[in-house]
Amino acid sequence: MAKVKIYKKKKCNFAASHHVKTQAWVDDETDDVYDRAEFLLATARATTNWTKLDQSRAHITKIEKRRVDVDGYVWMEGDNAVAIEYGHKPSGAYAGAVVRGGVGEQPRAPKGLYIITRAALGG
Repeated sequence: MAKVKIYKKKKCNFAASHHVKTQAWVDDETDDVYDRAEFLLATARATTNWTKLDQSRAHITKIEKRRVDVDGYVWMEGDNAVAIEYGHKPSGAYAGAVVRGGVGEQPRAPKGLYIITRAALGG
């Protein structure tokens, strides 16, 4: 009679996550998300009409990626990258500013671009 050995869930998860094909898939998926995020950020830069307070158009926000153990990470790095991703209320020099032509109107809050989110979801 054949014996059946039952492995614990932790051992099976370790074997699956460290398998060569799994690691190759994680590498490919990390690279794909990184490439899509780079494209979306470049598209956002090309279509913006905003100029910084110092009148420069220098782009200090960038997309980064890293492999750690069995995981792949992609993130946006720069000044207030969270505000770029999710949007924010006008602040700093723009807080309380008056929109041209409007008396006492507040500037519209910039909407989030969801660059990382869209890249991770495939588009």
